[in-house]
Amino acid sequence: MMISSKSLQTAPSFHSRALKKSRPTNSNKFHFEQTTQFKNPLLGIEVSLNEKLHENKRLFKDSVVRKKNFLIDALEDIALTNLGYQEQISQVVSFYRKPVSEDMETRLRSTKQDIEHAQDYLNGLKKEDLELDQTLKQLEEEIEKVEKETLDYQDKIDEVRKNIYSNVDLFARYRLIGDALKGLQADFNDMFVNAKPPKYYSENEEMGKDNENQRRNLARLKNELQITNQVSKRLKTIGKLEKIGKIENV
Repeated sequence: MMISSKSLQTAPSFHSRALKKSRPTNSNKFHFEQTTQFKNPLLGIEVSLNEKLHENKRLFKDSVVRKKNFLIDALEDIALTNLGYQEQISQVVSFYRKPVSEDMETRLRSTKQDIEHAQDYLNGLKKEDLELDQTLKQLEEEIEKVEKETLDYQDKIDEVRKNIYSNVDLFARYRLIGDALKGLQADFNDMFVNAKPPKYYSENEEMGKDNENQRRNLARLKNELQITNQVSKRLKTIGKLEKIGKIENV
């Protein structure tokens, strides 16, 4: 749309009065500084608007919100140039621009700071969480390593124990003798268990029980003596054979 310089100078004055009534209080000056630097203010508005849009595209990835605000600012500057239709343009601008309260800027700044602090705190938590994950992973790896070493040592111990009990003749003979002695002792204890204890009269019951205990102890000692003699003879025989190197399978 082409507007002549004559129309720039013949705008009716009642539009200015209507503009003052309909425009917000914070719009008493131009948004674009280059507006007043050109003889044709529309050209200055166009140049400034293009610069703002280019900057928005380069720095803010062509933000739609910023682009909308720049276009509204351009409309307000057009209304201030006294080109006509100021009241209508101001009504459109007031419809699209959100009302700004006196402390809105302060609250926005405070909100921005709160958001930045919250973001910093969140970043700190993420960093701590990452460090904890790494520490936990290291501990798990160390635990697995220790468990593996423990299993290896246990296998070695079992192998050594197996060799001691199975391949060493001396420990094998001692083990067999110990097992035999345990069996003999168990059989020996069972030999002197009376299914039905003898009956005694009341006047000599205590003497009978004492006599029975003495007989049992005597028989046990005799049996133990026989077993001991047999074991001693056996060990002496094994010792003699070991000395002369003739023992093979005892």
